[in-house]
Amino acid sequence: MPEQPRLRRTSIAIIVLASVIAFFAVFAVWAKRQVLETNTWTETSTELLANKDVQGALNTFLVDALFKEVNVEHQIKKALPDNLGMAYVFLPHLDPSRESAFREILSRSTSMQVFEVERGMRIAPDNVYVIPRNCEMTISKGELIINERKAQRSVHLTVDIFLRSLAAELG
Repeated sequence: MPEQPRLRRTSIAIIVLASVIAFFAVFAVWAKRQVLETNTWTETSTELLANKDVQGALNTFLVDALFKEVNVEHQIKKALPDNLGMAYVFLPHLDPSRESAFREILSRSTSMQVFEVERGMRIAPDNVYVIPRNCEMTISKGELIINERKAQRSVHLTVDIFLRSLAAELG
Protein backbone atom coordinates (compact mmCIF):
# COMPACT_ATOMS: atom_id res chain seq x y z
CA MET A 1 0.00 0.00 0.00
CA PRO A 2 2.87 2.54 0.50
CA GLU A 3 3.25 2.58 -3.28
CA GLN A 4 -0.17 4.23 -3.76
CA PRO A 5 0.58 7.58 -1.98
CA ARG A 6 3.87 7.93 -3.84
CA LEU A 7 2.16 7.17 -7.15
CA ARG A 8 -0.54 9.71 -6.30
CA ARG A 9 2.05 12.41 -5.43
CA THR A 10 3.96 11.67 -8.62
CA SER A 11 0.74 11.91 -10.66
CA ILE A 12 -0.13 15.24 -9.05
CA ALA A 13 3.37 16.58 -9.68
CA ILE A 14 3.16 15.55 -13.35
CA ILE A 15 -0.28 17.19 -13.72
CA VAL A 16 0.98 20.43 -12.11
CA LEU A 17 4.11 20.44 -14.29
CA ALA A 18 2.04 19.79 -17.44
CA SER A 19 -0.33 22.63 -16.46
CA VAL A 20 2.56 25.06 -15.99
CA ILE A 21 4.09 24.06 -19.34
CA ALA A 22 0.69 24.41 -21.05
CA PHE A 23 0.21 27.86 -19.50
CA PHE A 24 3.58 29.08 -20.78
CA ALA A 25 2.97 27.57 -24.21
CA VAL A 26 -0.39 29.36 -24.49
CA PHE A 27 1.17 32.58 -23.19
CA ALA A 28 4.02 32.33 -25.72
CA VAL A 29 1.57 31.90 -28.61
CA TRP A 30 -0.52 34.83 -27.36
CA ALA A 31 2.54 37.06 -26.93
CA LYS A 32 3.85 36.17 -30.37
CA ARG A 33 0.51 37.09 -31.95
CA GLN A 34 0.29 40.33 -29.99
CA VAL A 35 3.81 41.52 -30.65
CA LEU A 36 5.03 39.90 -33.82
CA GLU A 37 2.07 38.96 -35.96
CA THR A 38 -0.02 42.11 -35.70
CA ASN A 39 0.49 45.69 -36.72
CA THR A 40 -0.09 46.82 -33.14
CA TRP A 41 3.61 47.10 -32.37
CA THR A 42 4.39 48.90 -35.62
CA GLU A 43 1.48 51.30 -35.27
CA THR A 44 2.22 52.06 -31.63
CA SER A 45 5.94 52.60 -32.17
CA THR A 46 5.29 54.75 -35.24
CA GLU A 47 2.89 56.95 -33.27
CA LEU A 48 5.34 57.26 -30.39
CA LEU A 49 8.29 58.10 -32.62
CA ALA A 50 6.26 60.76 -34.45
CA ASN A 51 5.83 62.63 -31.16
CA LYS A 52 8.51 65.36 -30.80
CA ASP A 53 8.60 65.00 -27.00
CA VAL A 54 9.25 61.26 -27.31
CA GLN A 55 11.93 61.89 -29.94
CA GLY A 56 13.69 64.37 -27.66
CA ALA A 57 13.50 62.07 -24.66
CA LEU A 58 14.76 59.12 -26.73
CA ASN A 59 17.65 61.17 -28.14
CA THR A 60 18.64 62.31 -24.66
CA PHE A 61 18.40 58.77 -23.30
CA LEU A 62 20.47 57.28 -26.14
CA VAL A 63 23.19 59.91 -25.91
CA ASP A 64 23.33 59.57 -22.11
CA ALA A 65 23.48 55.79 -22.43
CA LEU A 66 26.25 56.04 -25.02
CA PHE A 67 28.36 58.33 -22.85
CA LYS A 68 27.86 56.11 -19.80
CA GLU A 69 28.91 52.97 -21.66
CA VAL A 70 31.66 54.26 -23.95
CA ASN A 71 34.48 56.68 -23.32
CA VAL A 72 33.83 58.48 -26.60
CA GLU A 73 36.69 60.93 -26.26
CA HIS A 74 39.22 58.15 -25.62
CA GLN A 75 37.91 56.10 -28.55
CA ILE A 76 38.14 59.08 -30.91
CA LYS A 77 41.68 59.95 -29.76
CA LYS A 78 42.66 56.34 -30.33
CA ALA A 79 41.07 56.20 -33.79
CA LEU A 80 42.07 59.66 -35.13
CA PRO A 81 45.82 60.10 -35.36
CA ASP A 82 46.37 63.82 -35.85
CA ASN A 83 49.47 63.74 -38.04
CA LEU A 84 48.62 61.54 -41.02
CA GLY A 85 48.24 64.44 -43.45
CA MET A 86 44.59 63.53 -43.99
CA ALA A 87 41.39 65.48 -43.58
CA TYR A 88 38.58 63.82 -41.67
CA VAL A 89 34.96 64.44 -42.68
CA PHE A 90 32.14 63.43 -40.34
CA LEU A 91 28.62 63.04 -41.64
CA PRO A 92 26.68 61.98 -38.53
CA HIS A 93 22.94 61.39 -38.67
CA LEU A 94 21.74 64.45 -36.80
CA ASP A 95 18.26 65.53 -35.84
CA PRO A 96 17.59 68.43 -38.23
CA SER A 97 15.61 70.32 -35.61
CA ARG A 98 18.16 70.17 -32.77
CA GLU A 99 21.59 71.66 -32.20
CA SER A 100 24.38 69.10 -32.09
CA ALA A 101 27.29 68.81 -29.68
CA PHE A 102 29.19 66.58 -32.09
CA ARG A 103 31.76 69.25 -33.07
CA GLU A 104 32.43 70.10 -29.43
CA ILE A 105 32.89 66.44 -28.51
CA LEU A 106 35.38 65.98 -31.34
CA SER A 107 37.19 69.21 -30.39
CA ARG A 108 37.82 67.85 -26.88
CA SER A 109 38.98 64.56 -28.34
CA THR A 110 41.70 65.63 -30.75
CA SER A 111 44.42 68.23 -31.09
CA MET A 112 43.37 68.86 -34.70
CA GLN A 113 41.15 71.80 -35.52
CA VAL A 114 37.49 70.78 -35.78
CA PHE A 115 35.19 72.84 -38.00
CA GLU A 116 31.49 72.83 -38.64
CA VAL A 117 31.47 73.19 -42.41
CA GLU A 118 30.50 76.57 -43.82
CA ARG A 119 29.81 77.46 -47.45
CA GLY A 120 32.93 77.40 -49.59
CA MET A 121 35.22 75.97 -46.93
CA ARG A 122 38.35 74.42 -48.45
CA ILE A 123 39.49 71.09 -47.11
CA ALA A 124 42.99 70.89 -45.57
CA PRO A 125 45.08 68.06 -44.12
CA ASP A 126 45.06 67.33 -40.39
CA ASN A 127 41.70 69.03 -39.86
CA VAL A 128 38.29 67.62 -38.98
CA TYR A 129 35.10 68.73 -40.72
CA VAL A 130 31.57 68.10 -39.44
CA ILE A 131 28.48 68.59 -41.59
CA PRO A 132 25.94 71.04 -40.12
CA ARG A 133 22.50 69.74 -39.20
CA ASN A 134 19.80 69.56 -41.89
CA CYS A 135 22.35 69.78 -44.71
CA GLU A 136 23.73 67.71 -47.53
CA MET A 137 27.36 68.10 -48.50
CA THR A 138 29.46 67.51 -51.57
CA ILE A 139 33.09 68.19 -52.47
CA SER A 140 34.32 69.82 -55.65
CA LYS A 141 37.86 71.03 -56.41
CA GLY A 142 38.83 70.64 -52.75
CA GLU A 143 35.92 72.77 -51.56
CA LEU A 144 33.17 71.49 -49.28
CA ILE A 145 29.78 72.56 -50.54
CA ILE A 146 26.77 72.44 -48.24
CA ASN A 147 23.14 72.80 -49.18
CA GLU A 148 20.15 72.75 -46.90
CA ARG A 149 17.99 69.67 -47.38
CA LYS A 150 15.12 70.50 -49.67
CA ALA A 151 12.51 68.17 -48.22
CA GLN A 152 12.01 65.94 -45.24
CA ARG A 153 12.39 62.32 -46.30
CA SER A 154 12.13 59.15 -44.32
CA VAL A 155 15.60 58.17 -45.56
CA HIS A 156 18.36 60.73 -46.00
CA LEU A 157 21.17 60.00 -48.42
CA THR A 158 23.72 62.38 -46.90
CA VAL A 159 26.56 59.87 -46.89
CA ASP A 160 25.73 58.56 -50.38
CA ILE A 161 25.64 62.08 -51.82
CA PHE A 162 28.99 62.99 -50.26
CA LEU A 163 30.71 59.75 -51.29
CA ARG A 164 29.47 60.08 -54.89
CA SER A 165 30.90 63.60 -55.08
CA LEU A 166 34.17 62.42 -53.51
CA ALA A 167 34.40 59.59 -56.07
CA ALA A 168 33.81 62.10 -58.88
CA GLU A 169 36.42 64.44 -57.32
CA LEU A 170 39.04 61.69 -57.16
CA GLY A 171 38.16 60.25 -60.57
